[in-house]
Amino acid sequence: MKEFLRSIRVRLTLLYSGVLFAVAALVVGSLYLGLSLSLRDEPLTQAAIRAQVPVNDGGRTEERTFVEARAFERQVNERTLDNLRRFSLAALGGLFVASLAVAWVIAGRVLAPIARITEVAREIQAAELSRRIALGGPDDELKRLADTFDAMLSRLDVAFASQRRFVADASHELRTPLAIIQTNLELALTEAGGTAESRAAAAVVIKRAIHRMARLTDDLLA
Repeated sequence: MKEFLRSIRVRLTLLYSGVLFAVAALVVGSLYLGLSLSLRDEPLTQAAIRAQVPVNDGGRTEERTFVEARAFERQVNERTLDNLRRFSLAALGGLFVASLAVAWVIAGRVLAPIARITEVAREIQAAELSRRIALGGPDDELKRLADTFDAMLSRLDVAFASQRRFVADASHELRTPLAIIQTNLELALTEAGGTAESRAAAAVVIKRAIHRMARLTDDLLA
């Protein structure tokens, strides 16, 4: 569950849906409250309805109370508010479910460039830096992020290429003093009867080769 909630898409979905649901609930609640106060404070009937009811006794009429409308009106208002409340709750529930689905789709579309950036970053290896994101679309924050990442890859590609050339050149340069040292050592070992001058000359050559190797090593470590 924690891993699921760590997803940016899930959090954006809950945020969008929560905000939409809160706004809709506020609007529906305000309408319900306003209608409830209106029906209770301003009844349609202020007094009992009286009607002239004809009576069959010589054409005379008698005024009689026909119905007390206030109680009936109150029942109608309460039923209306009850229906409105139930329909509003059902509508809010449906809106919440629909908002979750819509927000999930929208968040997925918004975060699609980030998924592409992540995919390319995982596929890139140190030995092969020619891959680029090349993200299309509007010049927004994600597009600039992808372009910055591509520019960084270009700089890394140039740096790694320079490093490979340097290593290749250093390897070639190291072969020469190593060959010189090996040759002079073999001559000094095989010529047992050699003169002191020849051995001294070989030692000088070996020393120069060692100094050259030390300089190349310092360049590599710099």
